[in-house]
Amino acid sequence: MLVVANGGVYPSGQCDFTVNEALLRFFRHARASYRNPDGSESRCVESLKAALGCLRKFFGPTRLADFAPPHLKAVRQTMIDEGRERTNINRFVGLIRQFFKWCVEEQLIPEAVYETLLAVSPPTPGQSGAAGSEPAARNRVNMDHERQGRRTRRRAPPPRALSKAEVMHATCFARDAEAWHVQ
Repeated sequence: MLVVANGGVYPSGQCDFTVNEALLRFFRHARASYRNPDGSESRCVESLKAALGCLRKFFGPTRLADFAPPHLKAVRQTMIDEGRERTNINRFVGLIRQFFKWCVEEQLIPEAVYETLLAVSPPTPGQSGAAGSEPAARNRVNMDHERQGRRTRRRAPPPRALSKAEVMHATCFARDAEAWHVQ
């Protein structure tokens, strides 16, 4: 009965939760909270599963309060080694941090645990080894246009003809301006 009252997780003292126990609670929260207007589960839940799956895979039995920046760096490096793109790695690390922020909100861990994870910097372009890290990467269409000497920016639309009212207004304004300058 105590397990049911505690959300299906065996109750343990504050800071004694494992990553797996907290993930179980978090996914119950996410499935209930992240819904589309029609009531179906939003795609955000799938993103959370992918991001937090890496966390669970390597650090599931780890005490939640013991999770530290080296652990997050190890998860990040695993994603780099798997060939994920830098932008996705940054997004997944953000989702992992979101999970730890939720854990603070639910008083599963002290706030200091979450704050230390904010110190982990994202992979940088050209230095991290992550896919998509090449600095100033350009898409194929722009590169083809550059080879052919074409402009890659959209041109401004040609000027339109002025209506009679606009012409009359401009003419009157010009006459008034001349009158002011003459005096």
